[in-house]
Amino acid sequence: MRRAGRIALLLAAGAAVAFLESAQDHLAHAGWKDRDPFGFRFTHTLPVWMIAALLVPAIAWFVRRRPPQLAVRSLTLHLGAGCVFALTDFTLLALFHHFVLWPGQPIVPTIRIFVVNYFLFYVMLYWLIAITVRFIDVRQLEASLARARLDGLRAQLNPHFLFNVLNTAAMLSRKGRIEETIDVLSRLAELLRYVLREEPDVTLGDELGFVRQYLELEQVRFADRLQIRFDADPALVPLRVPSLLLQPLVENAVRHGISKKPGSGRIEIVARREGNRVQLEVRDDGAGLTKADGGIGVRNTRERLAHRYGSGARLSLNALPGGGTAAVVTLPLEDAA
Repeated sequence: MRRAGRIALLLAAGAAVAFLESAQDHLAHAGWKDRDPFGFRFTHTLPVWMIAALLVPAIAWFVRRRPPQLAVRSLTLHLGAGCVFALTDFTLLALFHHFVLWPGQPIVPTIRIFVVNYFLFYVMLYWLIAITVRFIDVRQLEASLARARLDGLRAQLNPHFLFNVLNTAAMLSRKGRIEETIDVLSRLAELLRYVLREEPDVTLGDELGFVRQYLELEQVRFADRLQIRFDADPALVPLRVPSLLLQPLVENAVRHGISKKPGSGRIEIVARREGNRVQLEVRDDGAGLTKADGGIGVRNTRERLAHRYGSGARLSLNALPGGGTAAVVTLPLEDAA
């Protein structure tokens, strides 16, 4: 949904809440001689919820940048954000009163009245909005993960990949090399079991282990043509990252890089810390990508990063001097933990 459409939806929701609140108040005061007309109540309640609705995108941006967690630092951060939301809302509403609703009404005393009467409610409203945004994002992430799992499974089950792995296992078996046959089939089973895992997050160590198994099975296909190298900072191994984050990038390196290159090729997986960020890199010395965006796998990975980290993470594809491609994922360090 485009930004204008989302804002229109928020304003419609704010108007609906204002209508319901006005109607409830009007009915609750039925029979009172000094009851305000419904139209008067509605026109005074509407700006309250319109202003709150217009602040929702700012809350959503902040929540996606710093997702709420059950940790003292996170709770304190969002408690402060709730206070900022309340004071910002009160200030805007007081300005609206001063210039539009009741021209000349003092601004500071109006803000003071709002703080005394509604501060706690607005802090709680911030938390309600933040939890709702987080819930929606998690559901979208889960849906995206399901698509990624399916794409990953299909990638592993493509006829060429399975044919080469299973054919090699059959050849090893016919030669009586039973231990090697079992090893190949066990690696394939572990690979597929990982793809079907339900966890949206895994440790970086698990993700690198999966990538290693994938590449080792691809080595069955390429034999001496494929060399692999891992360079991961041991301190980063426990960090949690989205499951199947690297699989589409490694698959691209194999399919678009190594498979199209005559002779041997090399794929390197690097995980390092750059200041307060984590950088994961998949590089190959192959023919390079034929599409600027890297295809569906790369687009899906970018969508997952956007849902999980907002603007705090990115994926870039860079051509390497002398040929090849580097796919670089950059994550905020504290969010990756």
